[in-house]
Amino acid sequence: MMRAVPAPPYAKKSPKPTVEDLETSTGMSRAGIFRRLRTYLLGRPGVVEDLRHYGNAVGWGLRYRQAAVDLCAVLLWPQEMFALVSVPELLEPKVLFSPEITDVTKGMLRTTPSAKGARVLRLTLEDRILVADFRAIVLLKGGGPPPRRRF
Repeated sequence: MMRAVPAPPYAKKSPKPTVEDLETSTGMSRAGIFRRLRTYLLGRPGVVEDLRHYGNAVGWGLRYRQAAVDLCAVLLWPQEMFALVSVPELLEPKVLFSPEITDVTKGMLRTTPSAKGARVLRLTLEDRILVADFRAIVLLKGGGPPPRRRF
């Protein structure tokens, strides 16, 4: 017997949810992680957050941009919280040789197919190691000084 895969909350394009609606839908423990992650991302210089619909299969997510660079998209589902991070080909060597990033994430990067000159990593944000890797990749993509507050 096959288990039904739960649909993401707020999958339809309308009505548009608020950030608080998405945070509430993910559960209390994930909401705390998300608040810290959001504070970290918005604490970076010039980072802007916008709510974006990624299609009915994915639903609404939060996109973070710094100037013209898409840093990541964070998706909050009831069973899972994850980030989609594109790693452009020019940034790949820095990620692969960074001592800040674990071999697990480097392996995921090597095996992820490339599309339009970038590889998109799907990092679960409930695993402390992957959160640290996520943070390191965001720093490499955005450049600039480290944030005032550590995640």
